[in-house]
Amino acid sequence: MALRVDLVRPKARPKDRALTLSGTVQGLEETDISPRTNGYVRRWLVDIGDRVEEGQLLAEIDTPELDLEIDEARAALGQSEAAIFQARATRDHSATTAKRYGTLAASGRRSDNPFSSGCRACACS
Repeated sequence: MALRVDLVRPKARPKDRALTLSGTVQGLEETDISPRTNGYVRRWLVDIGDRVEEGQLLAEIDTPELDLEIDEARAALGQSEAAIFQARATRDHSATTAKRYGTLAASGRRSDNPFSSGCRACACS
């Protein structure tokens, strides 16, 4: 004896009642993310449930404390560069002065003591 099967095509019907079900939805893959710095989220670039690629930027973070540290480091670098410039200028001036005093002392027009100039008035010599 053969079984009889009736086929029907589904039809959209107006909803006559709501169906409420409880359940849990969970993604196939989950990944914990954490920023490498402290700050405030400026802009989200993806939303929950979006597919993302490895290395894709997810959010932009404002980092006022880190920005302040960078500004302070740049200022310290500028001060260090200025100190190096000043030290080189002092070194060059000292070398030039020593050479000039050596030339003058060798010609007999200047004493060997470079600190004797101007000291007559203060009786330092």
